[in-house]
Amino acid sequence: MQKSASERPSTRHQKRCWNCRDRKIACDRSLPSCGNCKRRQDACKGYGVKLSWPKDNDSRRSVSAKEHFLIPAQSRNLDFINTFAQDIELLRKPDISPRLWQRPTSYDLQWLSQLPSATTTSRSHSSVTAHLPVSLLISSSTGVDDLYGLLLRLSFHDEEVPSLATRHALSALSYQQLDKQKAALHQSQAIKALQLAIASFPVSRAWQTMAASMLLSIYETINFDSSELSWSIFFCGTKTIAGGVTRTNDTYYGDRALLLDWIFYLDTMYKFSIRHWRDKNSDQIQLAGQKKIISKAIFAPERQLIVSTSGCSLEMLDLICQAVDAVLDRDDPCHLSEMHLVGITRVVIHVYV
Repeated sequence: MQKSASERPSTRHQKRCWNCRDRKIACDRSLPSCGNCKRRQDACKGYGVKLSWPKDNDSRRSVSAKEHFLIPAQSRNLDFINTFAQDIELLRKPDISPRLWQRPTSYDLQWLSQLPSATTTSRSHSSVTAHLPVSLLISSSTGVDDLYGLLLRLSFHDEEVPSLATRHALSALSYQQLDKQKAALHQSQAIKALQLAIASFPVSRAWQTMAASMLLSIYETINFDSSELSWSIFFCGTKTIAGGVTRTNDTYYGDRALLLDWIFYLDTMYKFSIRHWRDKNSDQIQLAGQKKIISKAIFAPERQLIVSTSGCSLEMLDLICQAVDAVLDRDDPCHLSEMHLVGITRVVIHVYV
């Protein structure tokens, strides 16, 4: 028994192929491909679904929406790592920019109208801590024993040039998003004081000099108007000073450990970034290959503890450094050499032990 015409499978598609649609011509809708495309010897685009993106001048199908949508607040519990009460307070305020150091000028920063004098009490120091942009940049709390409290104590220790260098570097960071001219003024004063401190270089003031150099390095990192090399110059100076006042496999505690851990954290991030930075130069590569400076000896149990300034242990940062150093470009002459393979094996053993 033969099937009726309505029951026979159709050999034609219901719509035109995409080639004929684009050409705006008739299509024979043959399956599996269009006869017009065969005669023109073109690859038939078929009859399936195709993504269609609007053109620039197509106002009916605009890609960008005119409305602004706010992300709804999460109702479930949130887990925070290395977070302080001040960070939670900022999270709950919708009028503050996600980039915490780029605050609106309308935010309460009246203390910036004048630079605090060296005779300011510790109580007044803590009163301005909550609104200092650099405190947000380094994720500090309002305590006097954290990194930001250490920087304040170093900057207001006295009126000598190492203290002035740290103080003006802090002020340059504070003014950077509020008043570019004042930020540049404090930056130049910090550099001048830092040069004088390095020229005399009393060993007892080396830690203040390192702090000032680190702050200027951070300033140049987030200052897009500066040259691409200036920030690495300050960081190189910091590591040079640190290498001169520390000894390998020594263990440091207190303020010295806090400052060295901060330097080691940024050194680790620098190593990782410079590995993937396309426009790196020989000086920056040489800086990334310099010796690591860690506040704890290699077998010290404190290396396993979480450091508040970095959110992880010194052991983890050291492992990241080793992993970055073990990565070589394929055109590197040492790639897959015996020394390179030994370095990779050492990292693997370190991970699994």
